[in-house]
Amino acid sequence: MIRLENISKSFGNIRIFEDLNLHVRERETTVIFGPSAMGKTLLVKLCLGLIRPDSGRITIDGERIDTMPEDDKIQMRLKTGTLFQNNALFDSLTVAQNVGFYLSNHSRMTPEEIMDKVVSELKLVNLEDSEHLKPAELSGGMQKRVGIARATVHRPKILFYDAPTDGLDPVTADTIMDLIKDLNKRLGTTTLIISNDMNTAFRLATHMGMLIHRRIHIYGTPEEIASSRDPYVYQFIRGLEKGPILDDQEMVHRSR
Repeated sequence: MIRLENISKSFGNIRIFEDLNLHVRERETTVIFGPSAMGKTLLVKLCLGLIRPDSGRITIDGERIDTMPEDDKIQMRLKTGTLFQNNALFDSLTVAQNVGFYLSNHSRMTPEEIMDKVVSELKLVNLEDSEHLKPAELSGGMQKRVGIARATVHRPKILFYDAPTDGLDPVTADTIMDLIKDLNKRLGTTTLIISNDMNTAFRLATHMGMLIHRRIHIYGTPEEIASSRDPYVYQFIRGLEKGPILDDQEMVHRSR
Protein backbone atom coordinates (compact mmCIF):
# COMPACT_ATOMS: atom_id res chain seq x y z
CA MET A 1 0.00 0.00 0.00
CA ILE A 2 2.83 2.42 0.93
CA ARG A 3 6.24 1.65 -0.52
CA LEU A 4 9.42 3.72 -0.37
CA GLU A 5 12.34 2.35 -2.40
CA ASN A 6 15.94 3.57 -2.22
CA ILE A 7 14.92 7.04 -1.05
CA SER A 8 17.61 9.69 -0.68
CA LYS A 9 17.00 13.26 0.42
CA SER A 10 19.33 16.13 1.31
CA PHE A 11 18.90 19.75 2.27
CA GLY A 12 22.05 21.56 1.19
CA ASN A 13 24.99 19.61 2.58
CA ILE A 14 22.86 17.78 5.13
CA ARG A 15 21.92 14.26 4.06
CA ILE A 16 18.68 13.16 5.77
CA PHE A 17 17.93 9.86 3.97
CA GLU A 18 20.18 7.56 1.98
CA ASP A 19 18.80 4.45 0.24
CA LEU A 20 15.88 4.27 2.69
CA ASN A 21 13.38 1.45 2.12
CA LEU A 22 10.01 0.92 3.80
CA HIS A 23 6.90 -1.12 2.99
CA VAL A 24 3.64 -0.54 4.87
CA ARG A 25 1.27 -3.34 3.97
CA GLU A 26 -2.44 -2.91 3.36
CA ARG A 27 -4.62 -2.77 6.51
CA GLU A 28 -1.56 -2.97 8.77
CA THR A 29 -0.19 -0.41 11.21
CA THR A 30 3.49 0.46 11.02
CA VAL A 31 5.12 2.60 13.70
CA ILE A 32 8.39 4.42 12.92
CA PHE A 33 10.52 5.33 15.94
CA GLY A 34 14.04 6.59 16.54
CA PRO A 35 16.15 9.46 17.90
CA SER A 36 15.03 13.05 17.36
CA ALA A 37 16.04 15.00 14.24
CA MET A 38 16.35 11.87 12.08
CA GLY A 39 13.59 12.88 9.64
CA LYS A 40 10.54 10.97 10.90
CA THR A 41 8.11 13.80 10.12
CA LEU A 42 9.84 14.33 6.78
CA LEU A 43 8.98 10.72 5.99
CA VAL A 44 5.26 11.55 6.21
CA LYS A 45 5.72 14.65 4.03
CA LEU A 46 7.43 12.52 1.38
CA CYS A 47 4.57 10.00 1.47
CA LEU A 48 2.04 12.82 0.98
CA GLY A 49 4.00 14.26 -1.93
CA LEU A 50 4.59 17.53 -0.10
CA ILE A 51 8.35 17.14 -0.63
CA ARG A 52 10.09 15.30 -3.46
CA PRO A 53 12.96 12.89 -2.78
CA ASP A 54 16.26 13.47 -4.57
CA SER A 55 16.15 9.88 -5.80
CA GLY A 56 14.14 6.72 -5.35
CA ARG A 57 10.49 5.73 -5.78
CA ILE A 58 7.43 6.35 -3.59
CA THR A 59 4.27 4.40 -4.36
CA ILE A 60 0.94 4.99 -2.59
CA ASP A 61 -1.98 2.66 -3.31
CA GLY A 62 -0.33 1.54 -6.54
CA GLU A 63 0.41 5.06 -7.81
CA ARG A 64 3.88 6.53 -8.02
CA ILE A 65 3.69 9.85 -6.20
CA ASP A 66 7.24 11.22 -6.45
CA THR A 67 6.87 11.92 -10.19
CA MET A 68 3.13 12.66 -10.15
CA PRO A 69 1.80 16.03 -11.40
CA GLU A 70 0.57 18.32 -8.63
CA ASP A 71 -3.11 18.07 -9.63
CA ASP A 72 -2.92 14.29 -9.43
CA LYS A 73 -1.21 14.52 -6.03
CA ILE A 74 -4.16 16.49 -4.71
CA GLN A 75 -6.52 13.72 -5.83
CA MET A 76 -4.28 11.07 -4.28
CA ARG A 77 -4.25 12.92 -0.95
CA LEU A 78 -8.04 12.64 -0.84
CA LYS A 79 -7.48 8.94 -0.09
CA THR A 80 -5.50 9.86 3.02
CA GLY A 81 -6.12 11.36 6.45
CA THR A 82 -3.44 12.94 8.62
CA LEU A 83 -3.20 13.77 12.31
CA PHE A 84 -0.46 16.38 12.27
CA GLN A 85 2.05 16.95 15.02
CA ASN A 86 0.48 19.36 17.56
CA ASN A 87 -2.89 18.68 15.86
CA ALA A 88 -2.73 21.73 13.51
CA LEU A 89 -6.34 22.73 14.16
CA PHE A 90 -7.62 26.02 12.75
CA ASP A 91 -7.89 28.28 15.80
CA SER A 92 -10.49 30.56 14.24
CA LEU A 93 -12.84 27.71 13.32
CA THR A 94 -15.19 25.77 15.57
CA VAL A 95 -14.80 22.07 16.25
CA ALA A 96 -17.51 21.33 13.67
CA GLN A 97 -15.84 23.51 11.05
CA ASN A 98 -12.47 21.84 11.71
CA VAL A 99 -13.87 18.32 11.44
CA GLY A 100 -16.00 19.19 8.41
CA PHE A 101 -13.23 21.08 6.60
CA TYR A 102 -12.50 18.27 4.13
CA LEU A 103 -16.17 17.66 3.36
CA SER A 104 -16.84 21.39 2.85
CA ASN A 105 -14.02 21.66 0.33
CA HIS A 106 -13.97 18.28 -1.39
CA SER A 107 -17.51 16.91 -1.41
CA ARG A 108 -20.91 17.80 -2.81
CA MET A 109 -22.65 17.34 0.52
CA THR A 110 -25.01 20.05 1.72
CA PRO A 111 -24.18 22.00 4.92
CA GLU A 112 -26.86 20.02 6.71
CA GLU A 113 -25.42 16.70 5.53
CA ILE A 114 -21.94 17.78 6.56
CA MET A 115 -23.12 18.73 10.04
CA ASP A 116 -24.88 15.37 10.43
CA LYS A 117 -21.65 13.60 9.43
CA VAL A 118 -19.58 15.78 11.78
CA VAL A 119 -21.88 15.09 14.73
CA SER A 120 -21.68 11.36 14.00
CA GLU A 121 -17.87 11.50 13.78
CA LEU A 122 -17.57 13.42 17.04
CA LYS A 123 -19.60 10.74 18.76
CA LEU A 124 -17.06 8.15 17.58
CA VAL A 125 -14.29 10.08 19.36
CA ASN A 126 -16.42 10.77 22.45
CA LEU A 127 -16.83 14.50 21.86
CA GLU A 128 -20.59 14.87 21.76
CA ASP A 129 -21.96 18.42 22.04
CA SER A 130 -18.61 20.06 21.30
CA GLU A 131 -19.49 21.26 17.80
CA HIS A 132 -19.60 24.96 18.63
CA LEU A 133 -16.46 25.14 20.79
CA LYS A 134 -13.17 26.60 19.59
CA PRO A 135 -9.85 24.67 19.91
CA ALA A 136 -8.67 27.05 22.65
CA GLU A 137 -11.60 25.88 24.80
CA LEU A 138 -10.48 22.25 24.63
CA SER A 139 -7.93 20.25 26.60
CA GLY A 140 -4.93 18.73 24.83
CA GLY A 141 -6.57 15.33 24.69
CA MET A 142 -9.81 16.78 23.29
CA GLN A 143 -7.87 18.67 20.61
CA LYS A 144 -6.16 15.41 19.68
CA ARG A 145 -9.54 13.71 19.29
CA VAL A 146 -10.80 16.56 17.09
CA GLY A 147 -7.70 16.08 14.94
CA ILE A 148 -8.44 12.37 14.66
CA ALA A 149 -12.08 13.05 13.73
CA ARG A 150 -10.94 15.48 11.01
CA ALA A 151 -8.50 12.88 9.67
CA THR A 152 -11.09 10.09 9.49
CA VAL A 153 -14.35 11.86 8.63
CA HIS A 154 -14.06 11.10 4.89
CA ARG A 155 -13.16 7.43 5.49
CA PRO A 156 -9.65 7.45 3.99
CA LYS A 157 -7.85 4.29 2.89
CA ILE A 158 -4.59 5.49 4.47
CA LEU A 159 -3.98 7.26 7.78
CA PHE A 160 -0.87 9.09 8.98
CA TYR A 161 -0.42 9.91 12.67
CA ASP A 162 2.50 12.14 13.67
CA ALA A 163 3.24 11.82 17.39
CA PRO A 164 -0.39 11.09 18.40
CA THR A 165 0.29 10.84 22.15
CA ASP A 166 3.04 13.45 22.57
CA GLY A 167 2.41 15.90 25.41
CA LEU A 168 -0.49 13.94 26.89
CA ASP A 169 -0.77 12.56 30.40
CA PRO A 170 -0.69 8.73 30.64
CA VAL A 171 -4.46 8.34 31.11
CA THR A 172 -5.31 10.58 28.15
CA ALA A 173 -2.62 8.93 26.03
CA ASP A 174 -4.11 5.54 26.83
CA THR A 175 -7.54 6.79 25.73
CA ILE A 176 -6.11 8.09 22.43
CA MET A 177 -4.37 4.77 21.77
CA ASP A 178 -7.59 2.84 22.33
CA LEU A 179 -9.40 5.25 20.01
CA ILE A 180 -6.83 4.88 17.22
CA LYS A 181 -6.86 1.09 17.54
CA ASP A 182 -10.66 0.98 17.46
CA LEU A 183 -10.92 3.30 14.45
CA ASN A 184 -8.28 1.37 12.51
CA LYS A 185 -10.20 -1.84 13.13
CA ARG A 186 -13.54 -0.29 12.15
CA LEU A 187 -12.27 1.47 9.04
CA GLY A 188 -9.76 -1.14 7.89
CA THR A 189 -7.17 1.52 7.11
CA THR A 190 -3.52 1.23 6.28
CA THR A 191 -1.74 3.26 8.96
CA LEU A 192 1.69 4.84 9.39
CA ILE A 193 2.44 6.24 12.85
CA ILE A 194 5.42 8.35 13.87
CA SER A 195 6.07 7.98 17.60
CA ASN A 196 8.86 7.78 20.14
CA ASP A 197 6.41 6.74 22.84
CA MET A 198 7.30 3.07 23.02
CA ASN A 199 4.12 2.25 24.91
CA THR A 200 2.17 3.67 21.97
CA ALA A 201 4.39 1.85 19.49
CA PHE A 202 4.02 -1.57 21.06
CA ARG A 203 0.28 -1.12 21.68
CA LEU A 204 -0.65 -0.09 18.14
CA ALA A 205 1.88 -1.59 15.75
CA THR A 206 1.63 -4.68 13.62
CA HIS A 207 5.16 -3.80 12.45
CA MET A 208 7.80 -1.36 13.68
CA GLY A 209 10.84 0.28 12.13
CA MET A 210 13.70 2.22 13.68
CA LEU A 211 14.88 5.26 11.70
CA ILE A 212 18.53 6.04 12.33
CA HIS A 213 21.65 6.61 10.21
CA ARG A 214 19.51 7.92 7.29
CA ARG A 215 17.56 4.69 6.77
CA ILE A 216 15.28 2.13 8.40
CA HIS A 217 17.86 0.39 10.56
CA ILE A 218 15.65 -2.51 11.63
CA TYR A 219 12.08 -3.58 10.84
CA GLY A 220 9.91 -6.27 12.36
CA THR A 221 6.93 -7.20 14.48
CA PRO A 222 6.60 -5.73 17.99
CA GLU A 223 7.70 -9.09 19.37
CA GLU A 224 10.81 -9.11 17.19
CA ILE A 225 11.69 -5.53 18.11
CA ALA A 226 11.16 -6.16 21.84
CA SER A 227 13.47 -9.17 21.80
CA SER A 228 16.10 -7.63 19.50
CA ARG A 229 19.66 -7.55 20.79
CA ASP A 230 20.66 -4.91 18.24
CA PRO A 231 22.51 -2.34 20.40
CA TYR A 232 20.68 0.68 18.94
CA VAL A 233 17.23 -0.87 19.38
CA TYR A 234 18.08 -2.30 22.80
CA GLN A 235 19.23 1.11 24.09
CA PHE A 236 16.39 3.11 22.58
CA ILE A 237 13.37 1.07 23.60
CA ARG A 238 14.70 0.79 27.16
CA GLY A 239 15.72 4.45 27.43
CA LEU A 240 19.27 3.63 28.49
CA GLU A 241 21.81 6.43 28.93
CA LYS A 242 24.81 4.40 27.81
CA GLY A 243 24.96 2.96 24.33
CA PRO A 244 25.81 3.62 20.69
CA ILE A 245 23.14 6.28 20.12
CA LEU A 246 24.62 8.80 22.53
CA ASP A 247 28.13 7.80 21.47
CA ASP A 248 27.23 8.60 17.85
CA GLN A 249 25.66 11.92 18.81
CA GLU A 250 28.73 12.89 20.81
CA MET A 251 30.97 12.03 17.86
CA VAL A 252 28.89 14.26 15.55
CA HIS A 253 28.99 17.09 18.09
CA ARG A 254 32.78 16.90 18.38
CA SER A 255 33.23 16.89 14.59
CA ARG A 256 31.45 20.25 14.21
